[in-house]
Amino acid sequence: MAEAFVFNMDTLVTQDYLDARFSEQEARIDARFVEQDARLEKRFSKIDLRFVEQSSRIDVLTSNMNSKFRLVFWMLSALIAANAAILPMVYKLVS
Repeated sequence: MAEAFVFNMDTLVTQDYLDARFSEQEARIDARFVEQDARLEKRFSKIDLRFVEQSSRIDVLTSNMNSKFRLVFWMLSALIAANAAILPMVYKLVS
């Protein structure tokens, strides 16, 4: 009985059948991986675009801050230079 069962199974399931089934399974898995890669690439491209936009905003803010700090530095240097001349006069006036 066991021999008949094994013989029947061998005739039902051949190596070609298994190869065909495994190749179908592999094709489905490969298609799924390609689909996942496309989905991830689309999502990451949106994120990359947001990073580029954020970087351009930061560049604009940095340039604005640099110009404002340049103005502050000039004002401080003018105050320091004025203090060198004005403080002795105020000291003479008070004393």
